[in-house]
Amino acid sequence: MSSVHADGDTDGANAMARQSVVDSLEAFAEADDFKKLALEVIAFSTPPAKLKQLREMFIKIDVDDSGTISMDEFKKAMALHPEVPQDRVEQIYSQMDIDGSGEVDYSEFLSATMNAHSELAANAGSVMAAFTTLDKDKDGYITEADLEIALEGQVGKEAIKEMLSEEKGVADSQGRVNYQTFKDMMMKGLRRASTMESASLSTEEAEDEEHVVVKAIRKSVYHHMPPNIEA
Repeated sequence: MSSVHADGDTDGANAMARQSVVDSLEAFAEADDFKKLALEVIAFSTPPAKLKQLREMFIKIDVDDSGTISMDEFKKAMALHPEVPQDRVEQIYSQMDIDGSGEVDYSEFLSATMNAHSELAANAGSVMAAFTTLDKDKDGYITEADLEIALEGQVGKEAIKEMLSEEKGVADSQGRVNYQTFKDMMMKGLRRASTMESASLSTEEAEDEEHVVVKAIRKSVYHHMPPNIEA
């Protein structure tokens, strides 16, 4: 164990003491795929120097210095928040574990906690960079065609159409998202459900379907090395 974890298991819990971090984790677990996609892009494009607090938090929670956060480490880190039931903690962890590896890596952690630092998630430069990355044809809109290219054909057209459905309140009647709408979505922050019950996943099948979409998101976004935890 490194000197960073000299205080033992209390390190992770102390790191998670801020309610804003827990709120961000809760909200990420409920977010739709389009919002997760935006946060993945922002997490990847944010300079490491601006991620110091989140990087330090990750290191403290990762008590065994493995470079990933296990379920046990996450539960211990959530110890200061007994108001969050254990089954909900497990659901949040499952949503953070985007690639289904059974552990949460640094990139996954960044995406889930980014909204705790609203100056990062809603930074105009970061939001514009994310929009530009997804607007593949540079016509000023994010469309189904753009996402098909961004996700490299790994997600079906129906799933992409659902991401940009008018009913979700992001896309217009033509299934397009302009920059202002995209920016407003990020500025509002991730929506929290009114109750934990409504936020929970309804079935294991729904969870598997979501992982397919978000795994594709990760593969398309992380063309280069993921954010460097040591930077």
